Amino acid sequence: MKVETLRFGVVELAEKDVIEFTQPILGFADCTRFFRVEIAEKESVFWLQSVDKPEVAFIVMNPLQVLPDYEVRIVESDVADLHLEDEKEAEVLTLVVVPKDTAQVRTNLKAPIVFNPRLKLAKQVVLHESDYPIRYYLHGVPPKEEEVQEPTDAGSHAERK
Repeated sequence: MKVETLRFGVVELAEKDVIEFTQPILGFADCTRFFRVEIAEKESVFWLQSVDKPEVAFIVMNPLQVLPDYEVRIVESDVADLHLEDEKEAEVLTLVVVPKDTAQVRTNLKAPIVFNPRLKLAKQVVLHESDYPIRYYLHGVPPKEEEVQEPTDAGSHAERK
């Protein structure tokens, strides 16, 4: 299948490469099908590009690269939704925000994406009972709240619904 994207142009994609979200990413109800776009120099960072909306793409990463003891306890309902045979089968990813000020690059550890690579199913889960932050700054100390820049070209160009 051919998928039109804002960032990557027209991409030729096999149906088997489509990742189906069992529930949409928070704020993006119209997007449930995505595919990976690798970033050549980064093994643990890549794009999740929407099949449904050309303007929606997110940078995601393996959070273990920045926080080696990061741990997600997957509840039974999420295991069932993702048809995981074993919780260890899951790949955990986090959304990355890249504002103009690269000192403010951050990832969301509170609401990771849990991915079943065998069946290409995914789901964003909110870790209600954890102390992980929504804004985990990758370059050290977080800026003062008034200095936080919102992304201008770091993920989705779509309006959230």
